[in-house]
Amino acid sequence: MGPEGGQGGQGSQPGQPGSWPPPGSTPQWQQQGPPPGGGWPGGPGGPGGPGGPPGGPPPWGTGPSQPYGYGPPQQPRKKGGAGVFLAIGGGVLVLIILVVIVLALGGGSGDDPKKTSGKAAAQAGQALGQAAGATYTGTYGGSQATFTVTKAGSARGSYSSHGSPVTRVDVGDSTYIKADSSFWSAQGQSSTAADKADGKWAKAPDSAADLKLANFSPTKLSQVLQQAGNDPRAVNTPAGSTPAIKMTVGEATYYISKSSPHRLLRIEGSAGSDAYALDVKALDGAAMGSVFAQLRSDVQGLKNAYDPAISMLPMGKIQFGSCTESGCTVRGSVMPSSVGGSTSSVHVTMNARFWGDGPTVSTCKGTGTTTPSHQTTISCRTSGGSWSSWYRSHNGRFTIHASSTFDATVNSSGDVNDLLSKLSQEQQGG
Repeated sequence: MGPEGGQGGQGSQPGQPGSWPPPGSTPQWQQQGPPPGGGWPGGPGGPGGPGGPPGGPPPWGTGPSQPYGYGPPQQPRKKGGAGVFLAIGGGVLVLIILVVIVLALGGGSGDDPKKTSGKAAAQAGQALGQAAGATYTGTYGGSQATFTVTKAGSARGSYSSHGSPVTRVDVGDSTYIKADSSFWSAQGQSSTAADKADGKWAKAPDSAADLKLANFSPTKLSQVLQQAGNDPRAVNTPAGSTPAIKMTVGEATYYISKSSPHRLLRIEGSAGSDAYALDVKALDGAAMGSVFAQLRSDVQGLKNAYDPAISMLPMGKIQFGSCTESGCTVRGSVMPSSVGGSTSSVHVTMNARFWGDGPTVSTCKGTGTTTPSHQTTISCRTSGGSWSSWYRSHNGRFTIHASSTFDATVNSSGDVNDLLSKLSQEQQGG
């Protein structure tokens, strides 16, 4: 027979357990409390336990466990710690993913130069506005160039143009250049004008002053940057080895340091047909001391600077005055004309030469001051031993010839002093 695990139910087959428990009854061992006859096997009052009968095998033997699980009610199997950890870990993972997504979205807008370039430019402009001046180093017209600009816009610098070295100074709303004759010839000046300007300070024509250094003053650049706003085409790109925001404002491109505090690192653009790319370095008052000293030295050399933009129109032939053994006087009338429409004073020099039937006998020079489009008359008188000896060498009537040329220069001694005073005021105010 099969094990006596319980009574067979209706319709049971020999050796096969019937339905258990029988309908309408609940076995006591599935109810709360110990099984019939005492405690749990091995427990107090149970078989083999303290106070219970001797232990022994269950009535069904020592084989496999009873098919109906006689013994304590089975407890629901608890999930292991790993499952709880995974569940908790899954929640944390979801939270982390959400946080990362939020941070990624937030960080993306904060790092987008299209949305941050305006603020960065404003901060860079504020910082530059505190500087006493700035130095710009890089290229201009394809050649190396260095410019230093004061807070008010006076400037000096050096570069090369058409293979000629050029020194430049900007002061009093005018630009002056010192270069050789080949530079001036390349600027379209006649050979006569180029020779007059060769190696001397000369007022720069518009074609040679397309680059307005006054616009690079810390004051003006500060205003431009603070009013820039966001650039929809701004990108992140390095300026040398420094991470930067590259943005366009007007006709120029600016590189602003990406990290705070934001600073202007570089400016690029074009002036006429010449491109420039210049790194920016702000200067404090102490550093500007030597700059102002160099500017003063340059300005002192601007007296009677040649101005190739002014042409001289003689108004009639030269006129003779008194001519005797002691000397001879001539006068000529001229009207300066300015290509650029300048209305500033023009210092006019008349150079006269005298001759008879041969070479030049004597010369004289006279000066006057006028303004463009206004006629002036200048006179001069020759004298001295050469003239007297030549004059006495003639008997009777003889012919004296004379001719004149006119040169236009700018900056009298008073003009130069005014420029020097302007520089002193700049330095004190900077």
